[in-house]
Amino acid sequence: MTFVSIMTFDTSVKRLCRALTAGLLAALLCGAQAARAELPKKLLDGLAASSSKVRIVAVSNVARSKDPAARRLIEPLLADADPAVRAAVIDGLGRIADPAALAALQAIRTDADPTVQQVLKRVLPALEALVINIYVGEAKDLSGGALPGLAAKLRRE
Repeated sequence: MTFVSIMTFDTSVKRLCRALTAGLLAALLCGAQAARAELPKKLLDGLAASSSKVRIVAVSNVARSKDPAARRLIEPLLADADPAVRAAVIDGLGRIADPAALAALQAIRTDADPTVQQVLKRVLPALEALVINIYVGEAKDLSGGALPGLAAKLRRE
């Protein structure tokens, strides 16, 4: 690859990333009053792009979109060949904070990449705590105070 072709490729990636970000912003502004804003096609196409940089930007924008389908759209990229993309997906799933993502994150605990492990160490405990709070909160409410210390005991286990 020549210097010119590298610069052209890099410029194309930057243009596509800007287009993805602009498309997400437009969708958020236009769809703010809609029950569910449709994500722009360019953003969805970015998830399957050949460039890992574009996939990372697309994952980040989908995670920020507040679209109910965001988790289902980015979760398959946990199997991406590029560890930077996998790390972006983990970060995005943490931002979405959907308890349904917990199983997928636990399944990749054995990923050997140090960047992926670093992001997992930050995101996984927060998502586990969210799940515990959801279920312990229900148990606490259902007990009517009959089981004092139940929440503390469940948090320790």
